[in-house]
Amino acid sequence: MTRLGTILALAFACGNPAGAQVAMIQGKLQDADGKPVAGFPIILENADSAAKGYSGNIGFTSETGEFAVAVDQPGQYDAILPNVPGGVLGQFEVAPEDLQPTAEAKAPQDLGTIYLPTKGAWR
Repeated sequence: MTRLGTILALAFACGNPAGAQVAMIQGKLQDADGKPVAGFPIILENADSAAKGYSGNIGFTSETGEFAVAVDQPGQYDAILPNVPGGVLGQFEVAPEDLQPTAEAKAPQDLGTIYLPTKGAWR
């Protein structure tokens, strides 16, 4: 099983009760030199949920910089890198039909490769 496959399996096993509906969001994080960034948090925040005090879904990058985060609500999401200036990577939409029962989840929505600014620009 690939590392991303392991991450997906763990996300399904640990983060979602039986029968939950989820959409998986994946990507890869690299530094300004193109090297993978391991152990870095990625937050996916739904604007509607954030207004109600919910802090968002969080995942961490693997040794290869890959991440996969499950979201369980449709809506507009911000992909956020905490502690990075300008850390909102952009927005993406999760449609109601993107949510699938955990055991039947579709292929992840890919945010692509994200590059951090030079190390001196973030903490």
